[in-house]
Amino acid sequence: MFTCFICTVQTLRKECIRDRADILGYSIFHKINRGETRDLVKSCLSSRILCPQTLRFGGFVPFAYHNAKFANSYFPYFTSKYNKLDNKVKSLDTADFKLHIATQIKPSKYKHYSRGSKHGNTLLTRIRVGRSYLKSHSYSIGMSDTNTCSCNDTVIESSLHFITQCPMFAVQRRILYDQVEQNYIQQFRKLSLRRQFDILVHGFEPSNSDLTLINTKISILTQNFILRTNRFDGV
Repeated sequence: MFTCFICTVQTLRKECIRDRADILGYSIFHKINRGETRDLVKSCLSSRILCPQTLRFGGFVPFAYHNAKFANSYFPYFTSKYNKLDNKVKSLDTADFKLHIATQIKPSKYKHYSRGSKHGNTLLTRIRVGRSYLKSHSYSIGMSDTNTCSCNDTVIESSLHFITQCPMFAVQRRILYDQVEQNYIQQFRKLSLRRQFDILVHGFEPSNSDLTLINTKISILTQNFILRTNRFDGV
């Protein structure tokens, strides 16, 4: 369950709890390294951490722990992670260090993921993260007796099938594809089904900030397609 939650927030391009914990842990460890913590914090540390002896590459002596149960406790975990940082990063002041770590860990946020109507954006987001009311999604968590589509009991109703293939929504899909081809991507229909799906659901080169406006418009068109199908009405 926790793994599914991590995957979901990463798909949404939002930082997850693990990311936040790592950023905080790195920052505290860096402050300890620079002697910026209170004496009470320092007094709780093992002499191994504060020992002036360092490894050949400039890191701290690995913190000892008695068994694997404590391998992910704070000092063993962050001693190992901190040792792997470049020495230039470890020499930064605390403010610059926090900024660097946050930049490295936090996922990029895609602005077009939050555009459109509230209901349309919600439906598209559920498809994007694989938690919609499509049969393949609801079946996987025991909320449906079958994972096949109403159009054909031998075809799985996946996100890809719903967006790009299901014949029950051919009219709505033709409107969507015509709009995308005429305004944004010529010969869109000649792309592979997977590529069509990725563009409609995630965006065209979503990391490229210069395409945010285009991706926003494509995202809204996809939301309108979903709404016109009435597939999720009443659920």
